[in-house]
Amino acid sequence: MREFIESSDTELAGKLKECKTALYFLKVNAKTGQMEKTADIRNSKRHIARILTEINSRKAKLELKEAVK
Repeated sequence: MREFIESSDTELAGKLKECKTALYFLKVNAKTGQMEKTADIRNSKRHIARILTEINSRKAKLELKEAVK
């Protein structure tokens, strides 16, 4: 989680795109039977959720700052 807090918004967007692409290929491999560890799909989804949580947290903080002004 710390790595996401220290990342910029553009880095987070890039990581999110990479993770979604990786998840897609994990799902394809699972469907074709080429996957050994199916837990990788779950871990990838959790990784995406962590990134989205940080992005949404930043948006909420920004909206709160604007509302206070």
